[in-house]
Amino acid sequence: TPLGQEELRRSVAVSLRKKVYDVKAFYKTEGVWQAIARNGYFENITLAVISFNALWMSIDTDNNLADSILSADPIFQIAEHSFCVYFSFEWFTRFMSFESKLRGFRDAWF
Repeated sequence: TPLGQEELRRSVAVSLRKKVYDVKAFYKTEGVWQAIARNGYFENITLAVISFNALWMSIDTDNNLADSILSADPIFQIAEHSFCVYFSFEWFTRFMSFESKLRGFRDAWF
């Protein structure tokens, strides 16, 4: 119906005018931390580490029979510590990038 089409057009127009949320809008404009956080390589490496971590969890689940990380084979310990170090670095980098540190705690993705 023409009335339904007009309502759809209005809805699409309103959606197109909404600002897309981008966390980088809350980052500082100068400094090493914001430069790293805005860098495309950093984003792509982070996505790759997340993907590999998901794959590693399946490998770890199937092959690591230890009850704790302390009794696991060295490869499992190294992998877990490596993921922890990278994700801690990523968190710290993004936290230091915020103009207002409190804004970081309000960001659901942070």
